[in-house]
Amino acid sequence: MYSFGLVLFELATGHRPFGRQSLQEIGARRDKPPKASNVRARLPENLDRLIGRMLEPDAAKRIGMHQAAEQLRLLDRPSTLHRNWKLHKK
Repeated sequence: MYSFGLVLFELATGHRPFGRQSLQEIGARRDKPPKASNVRARLPENLDRLIGRMLEPDAAKRIGMHQAAEQLRLLDRPSTLHRNWKLHKK
């Protein structure tokens, strides 16, 4: 789940949460990465919260696979931001 959180953070923000560190260096970290919304403004709050729960350093506190899948399913609905993007894309 942590690795998926790293990928989702990068997809949502365009940046790696810990910069160019190797996976070994990231695995050794015990601190939380920055909030995704601090890196990319206007990120949906639910997505920001989900990424934060996926990147919880304490595995016992980290969101589980089934919970994360349910949260992603809820995020699948088009948002106002998505509708605005489609309108301006033309």
